Amino acid sequence: MVAITDGGIACDCPDGTNRGGAPCKHSVAVETILLREAEMIRSGETAVLEEVGVCCTRCGSTNHRKDGVRSKKRREDGQRYRCLDEQCGARFTDGLGFTGRHLSPKAILLALMLFAMGVSPDGIAPVPDQQMNLKVHRTTIQRWADRYAGLVERYANGLRPSTGGVRSCDEKFARVAGADHRGFTVMDAAGRFILSWDVSPRKLNYDAVSLFGRAGERAGCVPRIFKTDGLKVFRPAFKKVFGRLAGPRPIHFRESHIRNRRCTNNGHERFNGTLGEFLEGARGLQRTDSTLVRASLLHYNFVRPRRGLGGITPARAAGLDVRGTNIWLILIPHAALAAA
Repeated sequence: MVAITDGGIACDCPDGTNRGGAPCKHSVAVETILLREAEMIRSGETAVLEEVGVCCTRCGSTNHRKDGVRSKKRREDGQRYRCLDEQCGARFTDGLGFTGRHLSPKAILLALMLFAMGVSPDGIAPVPDQQMNLKVHRTTIQRWADRYAGLVERYANGLRPSTGGVRSCDEKFARVAGADHRGFTVMDAAGRFILSWDVSPRKLNYDAVSLFGRAGERAGCVPRIFKTDGLKVFRPAFKKVFGRLAGPRPIHFRESHIRNRRCTNNGHERFNGTLGEFLEGARGLQRTDSTLVRASLLHYNFVRPRRGLGGITPARAAGLDVRGTNIWLILIPHAALAAA
């Protein structure tokens, strides 16, 4: 008889009990059926994000009228508006999310895109000068990245992606401030959407409870199958997070790796390679909550199409359809409007 236990799928047949832990044909059959059934599950909501029109930066009202032009030295002149809301009446300039910036949003978006792809601020600084005749210091580029990566991340964490029934967790080596660290991520296996991440100096005694919990809060549901490799820290965290659920608990597959053809984690390993490409150009992370990691994960989820998903982004595969050619130009106004 095949049984699903905390240690995985077990069978009491002679092959299952006398092969030194190797799965028998009955366990393999059950594992394959469970994976196929879980891959067909989709839960969550869908959302369509389009370009935000002109709206009041204080109250978000679209009831306004033109009220002069604001001339600027280092960027194009901006149209002023007057909010016609009776309780607001604010005067604002077009460019939600970029108010108060002395340079053009085009220069900011170009620098932010390059930064998210792993180009250092020193490497980005000559680009606005060559393309737009705008001199920008590297510290200004870093401030832009800190401001907008944090703003968009807070907004994106409030969006609920449509996830599948299979979730995976893996870790990747990273060097922070000259010391060895590990980057842990939880991914929805169906859309390859990163649900949560963490950087820790510990590997063998890392506590993944918070990592699993934040992934569940963002997805808003419990997966059918949770895949990890053989790292021992994942099993106690899995029990703490899912062990006391009143409803059906997910099945923990603890031997998911690139050589396991039945339960592979190739999608997660491919993400680890992509993240390594983003961080390769950096001279080194100085903090565990580095802006570079935040911007790179946003770029991966929302901007960069994946060949394994048919040429769409993980966000679109997860039901978060951002319609437009410049994704950052759509996300920043939505995030600024939500934070207002």
